[in-house]
Amino acid sequence: MDIEDIIQSLGGDLCPIEAGLVKATTDHLLTIIESDFDFTDRVIKNKPYPKSRYCRGVPDPKIRIYDVGMKKKGVDEFPYCVHLVSWEKENVSSSKLECEVLFGKPQGVCARVAIGQVLLSVRCKDANGVHAQEALRRAKFKFLARQKIIVSRKWGFTKLNSSDYVNYKKENRLVNDGVNAKLLGCHGPLANRQPGRAFLTAV
Repeated sequence: MDIEDIIQSLGGDLCPIEAGLVKATTDHLLTIIESDFDFTDRVIKNKPYPKSRYCRGVPDPKIRIYDVGMKKKGVDEFPYCVHLVSWEKENVSSSKLECEVLFGKPQGVCARVAIGQVLLSVRCKDANGVHAQEALRRAKFKFLARQKIIVSRKWGFTKLNSSDYVNYKKENRLVNDGVNAKLLGCHGPLANRQPGRAFLTAV
């Protein structure tokens, strides 16, 4: 059973960030050349082969869908968030290479991952947090090098801490925006300002 099936069976939402492959730029998309498997995936050496006119015939990434699961659920549905973070500089690709092939033929693209960069992010309910961590633990075996499972202090995929999110929610300063939430500021027309106050009220 894949990690997508595990998360969907738990009623959660999986947002895999394939180490920068979401950003379709030449800074993140690198070319994989057939070589030794351990060297190509684990060792970052010299400059990468860019997917450009200097290295033609590079296949496109096999990953087409980056967000899977219950994507239509709002930001209030899944407050728990856990990340799979890379703990070593490495090259991450969607497919593995064959070892006994001559060097020089492009096989695909990969992403150079820095230390502390998020590979996978999962949001779910608080009751299913243990199962989400177990799913990411099994997903670690699909990658080389070292990874760590870190429980986020944020509310879901938002940039707000869980305690701040609850307080802003009580003050009616949050507007749901899909899996994120917009924080309303205390700015606006001067006609709506109360006498003796420099800013608008949050409610």
